[in-house]
Order: sequence, then structure tokens, then C-alpha cells
Amino acid sequence: MVSTVIKAAVNRARPSKDIVQVIEKTVQQSFPSGHTQFYVVFFGFMVIVMLTRRSLPAALRIPVIVISLAFIFIIPFSRVYLGAHWFTDVLGGFLSGLICLWVLAWFYLRKRSDAV
Repeated sequence: MVSTVIKAAVNRARPSKDIVQVIEKTVQQSFPSGHTQFYVVFFGFMVIVMLTRRSLPAALRIPVIVISLAFIFIIPFSRVYLGAHWFTDVLGGFLSGLICLWVLAWFYLRKRSDAV
């Protein structure tokens, strides 16, 4: 939702095949990268949950954290490689994802501290 609103407001065109090699053809506006934003929010929240749930075994928490961080940092490069976004699009998606993650984490951690 946040990504869609920003996309409509900015209305930036995606890279064209005249300029870069486009492997994945997409239709919506380019800025910010919704994939990047989603991965930052979803997998970033997974990291927060794994860091706060000490009752889960470390054998589960550590691989989930490592895999989640890998997705967060690899997906933006894949979006540029596929020709679906400019670097600034994935940077915008990363930053907007961090803001959304911060809000989500604030509510999650606040709720957890109220329960204790």
C-alpha cells in the first residue's frame, strides 16, 4: 500500500530496453521498488522476532536471521540486474521499507513490553 501510493505520486518510468537489458518486463511505475520494500519489511521483521524470542532454540534463530538478512541485501541487486528498476528505485524501496519496519517493530516491541 505504501509503495503503491509513492509510485502514484512519483510516477517514474521503469528502465527501457533501449537503455538497459530488460529481462523482466513489468508494467507498474518504478519508484520505489515494491519487492525491495516487501523484503525489508517481511524479513526484517523475521529478524526482529528471532532476536526477541529467546525461547526459540539458537539452531532455529540463527539460520532464520542469516537467510532473512541475505534476502534483504540480495533482492535489491536482483531487481536492478533484471532491468526492472534503477538503483535509486531499490534504494527508495529499501528506505521506505526501513521506515515501515521501524513502525511495525515499534508496535510489536511496545506490545511485548506491555505483556511482560
